Amino acid sequence: MQAMVVDVREPSEFATGHIQGEVLVPLRTLQGGCSSWNPDQPITPVCVTGRRTEGTMRVLNCKDLSRVSVFAGGMEAWRADGKPVVAPGGAK
Repeated sequence: MQAMVVDVREPSEFATGHIQGEVLVPLRTLQGGCSSWNPDQPITPVCVTGRRTEGTMRVLNCKDLSRVSVFAGGMEAWRADGKPVVAPGGAK
């Protein structure tokens, strides 16, 4: 089963560029936003630098979603590695 990539940034941050196929669920809404997720689904949260993933891990673990792997360095590391980013308007 492929990991669900969850962007926990705010919509304005997401709009600056995001990973193709990821789901936007801002950290402030994660508590309710993850209630229907499959506990067997691997989850990879992403933010700007990786700092918000600590809070994300706490929320997901409390919801019995424990198959979580953090993308170290967040979107800054993703971009630094030259990986593709979907820009505003859908351009890559």
